[in-house]
Amino acid sequence: MRYLPGPYTLFARDGQAFRVVERSGYDSPFVYEFLADPDTWAGAMELGQQRIEARGSRSDCEVWVAVDPIGDPVRVLVAEIPRESGPGALLHRLMAQARLPASGPPWILRMLGEIRNRPSPLLIVSEPGSGRSQLIEAVLFERFGDSKAAEFFHPGRLSGPVQLRELFGDSAGQRLGGEGAVVPLVDRGADAIVIEEVADLKPAAQSRLLDHLVRGDSIFWVLSTSSDLALLSSEGQFSPAFWSFLSTRQFVVPPLRKMSQFLSEEIERILEGLRVQYGRRVEVSEAAMNRLLRYDWPGNWDELKQSLETAYLLCHEGVIGEAELRLGDHGGEEPDTLNLRRRTADLERRLILEAYSLHAGNQVHMARALGISRGSLQYKLAKYGLQ
Repeated sequence: MRYLPGPYTLFARDGQAFRVVERSGYDSPFVYEFLADPDTWAGAMELGQQRIEARGSRSDCEVWVAVDPIGDPVRVLVAEIPRESGPGALLHRLMAQARLPASGPPWILRMLGEIRNRPSPLLIVSEPGSGRSQLIEAVLFERFGDSKAAEFFHPGRLSGPVQLRELFGDSAGQRLGGEGAVVPLVDRGADAIVIEEVADLKPAAQSRLLDHLVRGDSIFWVLSTSSDLALLSSEGQFSPAFWSFLSTRQFVVPPLRKMSQFLSEEIERILEGLRVQYGRRVEVSEAAMNRLLRYDWPGNWDELKQSLETAYLLCHEGVIGEAELRLGDHGGEEPDTLNLRRRTADLERRLILEAYSLHAGNQVHMARALGISRGSLQYKLAKYGLQ
């Protein structure tokens, strides 16, 4: 936002309120009036931007409001723009530069205050499916304004020598079909490096990375895990020295069952995203909502999201009832798997659900759209518990 020629305030949605993300040039908090009375900038919801009248604005400037149309919305920019600057194009460019997470569980965004100023490296610990990737994305947006400022490293896919090659440039043979040396992660100029599941690092990579982190560098390191590193360390499966170094730097993401106070709000947020995606208004019946609120969610946020999407696509009467809920069908998180059968099954299930939604459960039309026989469709419906 440093290129904005006049005073501005950038707000981000935080629950039912807005918080100031960035601000410059204002001596008084008068811009808050616009958030208290959304009717003054309601047109910006459809247009993305709107000129408004504001107390205290200068004659050579116009006061504009730009609203991020994605999601809640989550961002509102109030700015005084010189009349000759071309406000529309300027606001669009600045909103893109000030990118914040467009969506995410409310408890994830509330955690940012607790970890905003924590030093590198940061260890994020969570149960599978608890929203760890959403928190990591939010942390990167908060610090750098764009998750593209980070390099993501998935050690679970790689052998020990290849891990060292990718991280530090050690020789491990040529890439398949490639030539020349590999530029290691530490030399790619990224603002941050994210290691997905640090427990998958081989012993040599753990030792080398520990030495590197102790020496320190300008990179912000985020290490994540769903494993019990303390237990792995005591059993000799993870470096005790590395665990001792990381143990004081960990931040634990609570599972969904401990965030039940946010569950109703999150259910509505996920449903609203589905309404926008599929263009169909669907509500949750009281009985179905009670069942969702009582459920323990062993698969965490990932299971909640999958369950609501399945129910939404199976429902063709405008109301999700208990019959549409498929609780307990979540297969568990495998975020770094290359298992072709698992990936293919996930895609197949999703396409069947979309066909069900589009053709209101008519199996003849569904089979024709999917390019398979009705018998094959019935087999797959039974296979995925979608009868």
